[in-house]
Amino acid sequence: MRALFETTGAIALAHKKYIQFKEQVLTSEEFDSILLKLYLGTKDKINLPDSPDPFNVMKLIDAADHFLKKKYGYTDTKFRKGYDQLSELTHPNSFGYFLGHKISKDLKNIQFTDDNEEFPLTDYELEAFTFTTHFYKEIFIELRELVVQNEELPFAEFKS
Repeated sequence: MRALFETTGAIALAHKKYIQFKEQVLTSEEFDSILLKLYLGTKDKINLPDSPDPFNVMKLIDAADHFLKKKYGYTDTKFRKGYDQLSELTHPNSFGYFLGHKISKDLKNIQFTDDNEEFPLTDYELEAFTFTTHFYKEIFIELRELVVQNEELPFAEFKS
């Protein structure tokens, strides 16, 4: 699920930078460099020493919030908040340990779930998966339409 959030952030950053390129805020060389870093960036300098450094994942996440702000007027960072909560669940040093437990508000008691008892995962907003899937598709389709309208595509199959 984190990969879905991060990939949605990546397509949102590509969308944002494409708009900046079309508005001539970025040169074609700057835009090309951003795309290179976005698609080929890695921290693996042992096997890929000449590869560009990747974008920090939070820059990608923030690009998704930028899209929400521009398109829908959101004033908070909903996407980042969802990603932060999801990240907290996956870390072995904190909240992730307590996924199968309930903690009292005063933090003094932990109630463990029984072996056969289902834990109410909806408490952790897994509906974010549905939202993020839809959100990714929305950004992708809008970006693709912009590219098809504004760019000369070399192959007919890319146009349909």
